[in-house]
Amino acid sequence: AKNKILDEKEQTLEAKAIKANQEQEEIIESRVKERAAAWEEKVLAANNEINAKNKILDEKEQTLEAKAIKANQEQEEIIESRVKEAKSLFSKTIKSDLEANFKLEMKEADDVRLELIEEKRTNVKLKTNNITAENDYKLDGDLRVAEAIRLEKQKAAEREEHKQQENEETMRQLKKSIEDSHRQANQGSMQIQGEAQELSIESYLKTEYRTDIIEPIKKGDYGADCLQYVNTIDMKNCGVIYYESKNTKQFNNQWIEKFKTDMREKKADIGILVTKTMPKGMTRAGYVNGIYICSIYEYKTITLAYRNALIDQNKLRKAGENQKDKQAEMYIYLNSNEFKQYMEGVVDCATALDALLSKDKRMQIKSNKEREKCNEKLSVCISSLSGAFQAISGGSIGDIHSLESNDKVGNYDG
Repeated sequence: AKNKILDEKEQTLEAKAIKANQEQEEIIESRVKERAAAWEEKVLAANNEINAKNKILDEKEQTLEAKAIKANQEQEEIIESRVKEAKSLFSKTIKSDLEANFKLEMKEADDVRLELIEEKRTNVKLKTNNITAENDYKLDGDLRVAEAIRLEKQKAAEREEHKQQENEETMRQLKKSIEDSHRQANQGSMQIQGEAQELSIESYLKTEYRTDIIEPIKKGDYGADCLQYVNTIDMKNCGVIYYESKNTKQFNNQWIEKFKTDMREKKADIGILVTKTMPKGMTRAGYVNGIYICSIYEYKTITLAYRNALIDQNKLRKAGENQKDKQAEMYIYLNSNEFKQYMEGVVDCATALDALLSKDKRMQIKSNKEREKCNEKLSVCISSLSGAFQAISGGSIGDIHSLESNDKVGNYDG
């Protein structure tokens, strides 16, 4: 439940961080777009105004040029007319005077034309300078606005980056804390599950076989988890069954040789290795290199069969009839296909029965978990509503003490 709450908190923090980042990006993008649009409008208006003024200047320049050309044409026509008149009216004796006057008039016309052109150039230059200064001023203002927008955008980006780094660091620390909690919880859970499996086997043997002596091995000691000294009401010391429990995700084949060594040291007759994970290539209980490997759901059947075999073997030994032959016969039988098929049939039936029982148990656990989940959601919703009401009222409503009992009920496991 704690891991689940931590996961939900992690998801909530991630969702809030993502939402905050999206909102911040939308605000920045909206402001940048607005200012960029305003800046583009100003630049466009300035360009339109400049184009309009340039067009007016071009029109005026064309008009002045047309007037100058027309004035030159008129002057030339006048001069030409005067020359023609002078040629027709005066004689050759005054030709030099006419030519002098003509040159003088031409010079005057040129001077007038040059004055007009110079005046035009001066006017155009003054207007151009005024427009350039005005445009420079406007462009300088637009550049200042653009620079201010750029600086503000840069500052906002830096703030956002800093905030993002803080969020990432917070999320990293939170994830690390959650991972550490998960790892510690899993380590503790694996150890607890292993010890629970050992205690389960020991408790079953003590309850089921009351005449036997079940000797647990102290935690930390070398060797088995427990030893079963098989006894009946009439016979003692029929044999020893060696048990070892493994609750790991992978099966280590080196366990088998160590297991056999431990059996020899304990002088056990039969070894049963109860494991959560079966060896590679095995899907059910089986006899491997002198020991029997089975799951937690199969060991009860295996124990019953081997215990009965030890008792029968001891009876034959006690009877003293063909002792060696009977022992050999028993050994041959225990390693025969008939006994193997019998054991497989018993194990299959026991496995099917355990599977049905486990399925019923899982369904009950699932039903309880769903009820717990609904109860937790209800408690969270009620607490959230209470917090909202207290925040709105400024704390005048006061704490709802019954919520504490609801939290305790929500934490009930079962």
